Amino acid sequence: MFVLMFIFVGRINNRNSVPEFEVDSLSMKVYNNTEKLATADLNFTVTLKNKDEGLLSFNEMQVSLEYHQNDEIISSTTLDAFLQDDKQRQIQFGMLISAQYLRNETMDSIYRDNVLRFGLQAQGHYVRPRDHYFDKCEIKLECDDIGVGFSPENNNSTITGSLIVSPLPCKCKSECNKKRYYRIAFILVCYFKFLAMFVVVEGPVAPVPVALVALVRLGICLRLTIS
Repeated sequence: MFVLMFIFVGRINNRNSVPEFEVDSLSMKVYNNTEKLATADLNFTVTLKNKDEGLLSFNEMQVSLEYHQNDEIISSTTLDAFLQDDKQRQIQFGMLISAQYLRNETMDSIYRDNVLRFGLQAQGHYVRPRDHYFDKCEIKLECDDIGVGFSPENNNSTITGSLIVSPLPCKCKSECNKKRYYRIAFILVCYFKFLAMFVVVEGPVAPVPVALVALVRLGICLRLTIS
């Protein structure tokens, strides 16, 4: 009896688990640093882990990068909507730091300490379908201490750095609201959004970016239909 209760409670907790997020790799290139008017390109590879056995449908996520020295937001980007149907999914994205944020003290920190520290934040929403309803959840991700180390042997025109600690786990908070709609209604809304994308497109052929996004959304709808 107690064993069955333990298994049942465990399955409930697993179905309502919070996704996990970690930074696998980060490469950073700083250009034109000799003129003190530097710009930087960052390329992230992150992994989102889903302990829940069900499907997760993520909307667009807003990502911002903060410089640890003064907590100033120095770059931001938007991740496209995606479908999480496996236990983990790897995501790659880039960010750009313009010259106004790479000031003299930042460059001095690179030369003196060979390290820069950032904070990465992301927020968005995802939907977890259930049998006769779905959970709409708000998610917030925080990576407080991202250290990028630089080699002192870099040349004067380009400085290259990489993640010091890998993988770097991040904090993940999620708040969900149960929406009591029938599953068929949720699926119909999904298809309606897919068809609505072509209403604003003039001509018989949709632009390539719109068509690609439409195909992704159609895949999500089909996955919800057969799951």
